[in-house]
Amino acid sequence: MRTMTPAEAQLAGWLQRLVALLRGAGGPVARRLVTAVAGRGALLVLDDAQLHVIAVAAGAEGLVVRVSPADGELPTRVATTGAALRAVIDGRRLLDAAVADASIDLRADLEALLAFHELVLMSIALGPRLAELRALWAEFDSTWPKGASVCAAIDGQPAAHGGLRRFVPKVVQLARSPLGERPWSAT
Repeated sequence: MRTMTPAEAQLAGWLQRLVALLRGAGGPVARRLVTAVAGRGALLVLDDAQLHVIAVAAGAEGLVVRVSPADGELPTRVATTGAALRAVIDGRRLLDAAVADASIDLRADLEALLAFHELVLMSIALGPRLAELRALWAEFDSTWPKGASVCAAIDGQPAAHGGLRRFVPKVVQLARSPLGERPWSAT
């Protein structure tokens, strides 16, 4: 087994804290956490960090999560970037949109995906009420490397007119519509 890189060790610590916070919140969030992840494992890839995460239901504790560096050829179940994760946490992107455009790549059966989706939404909704969760997100945001900005400032963006027209084949652009000709008119 290989040793964790510093980024992987940091991410593993954050995952353990996140699980503890969600379990500690109790109520529907803690129940959803257990039902969504217990008995499952995943290869989690965040930028260059690769972790193998296994969640096991454990009696009175409810859930034990083991995190180790990924080794071998396990299929990736969750892959994303820090920028995509920040956008979802900050509420600038919907989880659905990030999954749809593959900013966040999730691989699981439909039942597991729906459970994960609900858990993420419940966790984000818990953020404003749980100072420890906000502190964890702030620590991630300030510590995890930020990628290059994906959007230039509005001043630096050139205006593009007729963008959709570029995708219309030239033959179609030059064609004349038969609707424009009136067969009943005398010429």
